[in-house]
Amino acid sequence: MALVIFQKHRPLDHPDLGIAHNSIGSVYGSLGEHDLAMEHFNLSLKIYKKSLPPEHPHVAMTLENMGLAHEDNDDLEQALVFYKKAASIFRHCLPLTHPRVIEIESDVQRILSSLK
Repeated sequence: MALVIFQKHRPLDHPDLGIAHNSIGSVYGSLGEHDLAMEHFNLSLKIYKKSLPPEHPHVAMTLENMGLAHEDNDDLEQALVFYKKAASIFRHCLPLTHPRVIEIESDVQRILSSLK
């Protein structure tokens, strides 16, 4: 419902639509619907590319969610790709001691350990 309202009252490349798609993707991911989750994460990134700087935290959060969806789907190589991209952005826009940076670095290390 929120997505429909945003689509009617905001430009199609407004960051709020990206946030809505990212949230919908997260819900689908938690339900095990990884393909639907990825559809919404990709829509979110497409909107963010038009409306936000490439190293914005929203971009990193969506990439992190994409990594999680791949990890949940046992595609660890792809999960690592997305986690590394998210980590790079988080390191750029947040202090290295920020919990998001620490968490994503932990995700990267966990996947690297699993791939050994």
